[in-house]
Amino acid sequence: MGFVSKKRGGLGYALRQNRKSYIIHELYFFLFQLLMVFIVSVSLMQYVNSIASDTSFEKRFTAIDMALITSVVHYAPGTLRYVYTVPARFDINVEAEFVNSDILLEQPGTELSPVKYWFLSGKNMDPFEGIASLQWIQDETEVPSPPEVIFYRTGRGVSFNDAELNPLHIDCPYLNTTDDAWASKTFFVGKVLQGSDASDIENPANRIAQVLSSRYSNFVVDTSPVTGGSLISAIPPDADIAIIVGDSGEMREPGSLVIYFPVSEDLINHRKLACMLVNDLLTPDTEVYYAQVMPVYTDSLPETSGLRIFKEASNPDQLMVFIDVSKFTSEQIDVNAISTAIYTAIARYYGGDDLIGSSAATFMFETVAPDISAQQAGVMSTQAQQAGSLSGQVAGTAESASALGSVADTSCLILYGDSRGSPNTHQDVVNTISEECDSPSLFSVGDMVGAGHFERGPLAASQWSRFLTIERDLISKGRIYPLIGNHEDVEGVSHYLGEEFPYVREQMSNNGMYVQQVTGNLLFIGLNTEESPEDNLVFLTAQLNSNPQKDVMVGFHKPYYPQIEHAPAGRYAVFHDLLAAHKNRGNKVLVFTGHTHGMSLSEKDGVKYLEVGSTAVPLRPCGNAQYSGVRRTWCRSTIGYVRCNSNLECVAKRRDGRTFNEFEV
Repeated sequence: MGFVSKKRGGLGYALRQNRKSYIIHELYFFLFQLLMVFIVSVSLMQYVNSIASDTSFEKRFTAIDMALITSVVHYAPGTLRYVYTVPARFDINVEAEFVNSDILLEQPGTELSPVKYWFLSGKNMDPFEGIASLQWIQDETEVPSPPEVIFYRTGRGVSFNDAELNPLHIDCPYLNTTDDAWASKTFFVGKVLQGSDASDIENPANRIAQVLSSRYSNFVVDTSPVTGGSLISAIPPDADIAIIVGDSGEMREPGSLVIYFPVSEDLINHRKLACMLVNDLLTPDTEVYYAQVMPVYTDSLPETSGLRIFKEASNPDQLMVFIDVSKFTSEQIDVNAISTAIYTAIARYYGGDDLIGSSAATFMFETVAPDISAQQAGVMSTQAQQAGSLSGQVAGTAESASALGSVADTSCLILYGDSRGSPNTHQDVVNTISEECDSPSLFSVGDMVGAGHFERGPLAASQWSRFLTIERDLISKGRIYPLIGNHEDVEGVSHYLGEEFPYVREQMSNNGMYVQQVTGNLLFIGLNTEESPEDNLVFLTAQLNSNPQKDVMVGFHKPYYPQIEHAPAGRYAVFHDLLAAHKNRGNKVLVFTGHTHGMSLSEKDGVKYLEVGSTAVPLRPCGNAQYSGVRRTWCRSTIGYVRCNSNLECVAKRRDGRTFNEFEV
């Protein structure tokens, strides 16, 4: 019996123990469930909160909406100002970037991928590029209000700023005239001149024809003799396009820009070419009485009309236009810029999108930068010879600028610039440069921002703020040596850059011209090609005379032997003789410039010419321009920069730091 009782007691004990374990197990499971409920609840709350604060839908909706509006603006007729109110609310910093016919909505300073959508853009127009803030405006006393984006449109293009367009731009026919083989065609430059103008080699028509034929191998000029006191070119039948320049004899107001074309079966083709010529001649600074393209019935032309040259055409497939320059004085015409505009218009006509650029043609005397003729160059050379008396004064200014600081790492001279385009691209290049060395010397060739003139007020302040956000840390590591481009001025650079880096104000104190001693044997000379060639020439002469046995690196914005198709050549070519003479003394001479949106290296008389303006801009392709005595070494349409050492041994690099060329001066 005892045995049986003990057995029952053991079973009860086991049951009690199992029940206790069961209860503990259930308790742990219950606690686990509570924990899971808590985790899921927190996750759901975070998800709901993220959905509530997420702006992906608003970004995509706004991108599509803005793309539709942008397409309509591009194809609307005439001149247009359209105020667009942002439809979605953004309480955070969201920006719309327009580039390559796409809209990218992005949040600067975050790693979030941008929302992208495309829009339609006309092949007759310049590429539309710009950045607009979409963040709602918050005032302490007012309800947040949506921002407004203002689109301005003319026949040449679309912009956020009416100052970048000319209201006289004309709408060109939307006609497909693309021809990939256009660069192999022949373009004839004819002239119609009356009386004493016919034999005047300084006449603008003669000079335009000479510049085009000397700069571009596929342009041929007229060699017709002067008969009866006038010159009427004979048009060769094998020319694909005939560009006639001169005096039409038509009665027009002074300052009128009129381009004539004959009425024929190819009327619309003629009109498109004439329209594109007008638009490329009408830059934002061009001031004319009016601009017009005018069809002409050749059968009813009087014998006294210069337009009778249209009757000379023997090839019915030949395109012909007549640019009447007789309503402007010689002083009002920038010959080099007009020549570039003619070439650019032909490229645009044939669908050479990559060659689209803004020429610098101006017609009003107050805004024109006159082309330097051989006679003027002689006068300037005389002025340069007389600059010895100024050498002490100018060199003293330069010395004080150099005393502001020395180059820390002479093996890390970074040549770069033209960073006014995509902020993302700009940031990529800056990140790469920052890995080159600890104390870089940054020689910027200008066009650091798109609207950097001090007078542009809040717009300038916003763009300089963006520039500094990207480059502040890089500049702080070393030192910047900025040059003035056509998208900023001395006052803007001095104010916005000088506020954070006071030494910049000293660099700008001599109207943007200054020097920096790199080493005991290497001198940097910074010029300002937005000012007169005469002032630059005097300054350059003084520095070379004061340092006859030093290697020099000379920087300025606009090149005078450009290998990239985005710049008129020749305005500052008078510098070359001085630099070649300095080279002949046994010195190294490197000239580096920007403006053209590409990279190239060429040489003339031992002087190296480098184009490095491709940090963050729409790239332009290498052109086929030829200059007497200039030999191209290489040319690349790529984003990048150049690094040199104090011996002027240099490497050209892509945006990711990979080397694509090495050279030595």
